[in-house]
Amino acid sequence: MRILPQLEINTSLREHPFAEDQVKVCSIDLRCDQVFWEQRRFSGSLDLAAAVLMEASPRRHWRKRELALGRPIKLWPRQMVLGRTYERFRIPPEYAGKITGRSSYARLGIEISCTCDLINPGWEGHVPLEIINNGVRPVLIYPLLPLAQIFFIPLSSSAEQHYADRTRFKSKYMNDDGGPSYWWRDAMVERIYQSYLSRRIDQEAIERLKGQIDKLDDDGIFRFERFIRKQRLGEVTNVEDLIESFSRSEKKAKLRHQAICWMRNLFASVLLPTSLGSIYFSSSFLAIHWVTFGITLLLGVWGLLSWLRSGGDAPVFVTSVR
Repeated sequence: MRILPQLEINTSLREHPFAEDQVKVCSIDLRCDQVFWEQRRFSGSLDLAAAVLMEASPRRHWRKRELALGRPIKLWPRQMVLGRTYERFRIPPEYAGKITGRSSYARLGIEISCTCDLINPGWEGHVPLEIINNGVRPVLIYPLLPLAQIFFIPLSSSAEQHYADRTRFKSKYMNDDGGPSYWWRDAMVERIYQSYLSRRIDQEAIERLKGQIDKLDDDGIFRFERFIRKQRLGEVTNVEDLIESFSRSEKKAKLRHQAICWMRNLFASVLLPTSLGSIYFSSSFLAIHWVTFGITLLLGVWGLLSWLRSGGDAPVFVTSVR
């Protein structure tokens, strides 16, 4: 296939490189990566017209999982998980890409990339794979399973404007990680500019701010929005100082989180065993027993509530955004 060198295909595991037998008659087989996203269970509906971006953000409704080789993820009937291609590549400017499932798996009821099969010229990254089980039995999906295939559509001429042109097309998925939607990011950045930043900041500074925000993870973006909301409205004129100040607040937040984790470990390894031992070995409860038991109960309830509030995931703090 003549287009192959232009794709610049990269893989992360040396023992599992891209192989020539993945090239078929008019397509290339693509494998699942080790990274998947599972939907979290929330009550109510996801309102795509919600005014509060933090509530509507699709990424807050997914939990990321990274599997070891040989470990599967179970897909129940009518369930969807979000994966990505193991191969990372780029689309040449003379082509558009189209990704689809493979016939052998489709006949088992497995649907791939159900709604976003077109890939623009100039795009680069891991292709997201919406994997749906349309069958009646659960299926096990393993990393490096060749579920998808891609073929390329030649254009009449090279595209004058590439997907990588962020200014013109507001491209959110350049260097795509294959994860959940980023549709809310540009709206949030625009709201930050309109509501909290001085009109004296020029467009170049705004682009630098957008570039810095792109480096943050999802929770980091929302913490940044809360942080900038506390600044004096319209008085933020220096983007670099703003980012540095946010980085310092992130370091403090990380220290607080580490202290909370230490308290949880204290509960699990000291207070809980001590309380249970007091109940088992003591013939009567003394005041110290009641105090220990009360502290243990409060820490246990508090730890459970904080774990549920975080969705069970450990937060990632951005202590350096340079």
